[in-house]
Amino acid sequence: GGVGGQLAAGVLHLDLAEENPISLRQIAPELTTADTVVYKMTEFGAVPTETGTCEHRWNDWARAFDRMLATATETDDPLHIHIFGRAAQPIVTYAGLRLAGSSHALTVHNHRRGTALFDAISAAKVTVPQGTFFPVDRSHSEGDPTGMLALFIGMGQGFDPNMARRFLQQQNMACAGIHELNTRDDSLQLAADNAPAALWHIRRTVTELQQRHVQSRGLALFLACPFTMAFALGRAINPHALGTIWLPIFRRTHNEYRPALYYPRHAPRNDRTRIMLMSASPKNEPSVDVQMHHRDLRDALKPVEGRFDIDHAPDCRGRDFLERISSFR
Repeated sequence: GGVGGQLAAGVLHLDLAEENPISLRQIAPELTTADTVVYKMTEFGAVPTETGTCEHRWNDWARAFDRMLATATETDDPLHIHIFGRAAQPIVTYAGLRLAGSSHALTVHNHRRGTALFDAISAAKVTVPQGTFFPVDRSHSEGDPTGMLALFIGMGQGFDPNMARRFLQQQNMACAGIHELNTRDDSLQLAADNAPAALWHIRRTVTELQQRHVQSRGLALFLACPFTMAFALGRAINPHALGTIWLPIFRRTHNEYRPALYYPRHAPRNDRTRIMLMSASPKNEPSVDVQMHHRDLRDALKPVEGRFDIDHAPDCRGRDFLERISSFR
């Protein structure tokens, strides 16, 4: 594919914000091949909002992105995929996660704050840095080893670990640990020259968190970073080794994080596994030592007891069965 030996370009436009939209013309200088096809999420069923964020459309947007990506990559020829647009961080990171492991060349474009410039960052380049991109690199707490890990990635914004902890609690999920990667202030811009180092730092941190918390259920990403980093970090990490990845959204009006997207794209089982133990000693049968069997069961489950709760229903009668099952939620 392509013209004159160049890769064909597939441009994925995340056109979810009606306010201050970004047009193809603004990134056109980076598109150096005549063999270019542009795909827009709104052409695949996405309904935009004023600011590119929403309350209830996240899964619809993710499905629209999936359809757009499937159409763009249905060719067997290699592509150079370009990502740009205006959209909230959960859907941008979701796009990066969907392209993790892709063999296609990837470039993400973003308007540099306070200028007329557009940064074009290769999402494939992850290199060992000469210095430190994130001088703030710290763990805030350790918790239940079988809970979710929380990772905050910011560019100088303040971070309150209690907000991440509170979000997980609201989802009935324990917290395995909270880690922060941040810059000292918001003057640092993510650009082509420092993005590979930033992505290397993120990848190393995620790998170390996995190794330190081997029983954790997954990773919740709390982001305060530009479009380019939100996409590229999804591309840089290995989602298949992490379990479920949660992508919440920060609501300034409520000063809290709210659920938005998950990867893989389905609502997770975020509550602990519960086992109902129903026992009885029928009058017309030989005596059963219910307590002994109960102890034997608990002893057998002891190696993994931190992963579930047991709800014991003793002296259960037949007519109690449906009532107990219907209330077991």
